[in-house]
Amino acid sequence: MNSKELVNHALKLLISKDMSAFAGLWAETGTVEFPFAPPGYPQRLEGRAAIQEYLRGYPDILDVREIAEQVVHQSVDPEVVITEFAAEAMGGSDELTTAFAGGAHE
Repeated sequence: MNSKELVNHALKLLISKDMSAFAGLWAETGTVEFPFAPPGYPQRLEGRAAIQEYLRGYPDILDVREIAEQVVHQSVDPEVVITEFAAEAMGGSDELTTAFAGGAHE
């Protein structure tokens, strides 16, 4: 599976709400960044275990229905890919804002 196929697979897992499998695609030392996270919420998650824990309850507050935009940046290292995406999702307005700002858990 090439990088673009892997990203497409990951986003399908996100839509199907299989957060364990979605997070399981990260490298053991992978990261997730939330550059606009409000105070009290993580701006960066480091490591697959932290990502899995963070995403565990995501489907309870955020119903991702469609990936509206997607850009995959291939780095010079074929094992590293950077992905940006925008999602169409449903959730309570406060919960939705918090989730997209990087605060899926209380």
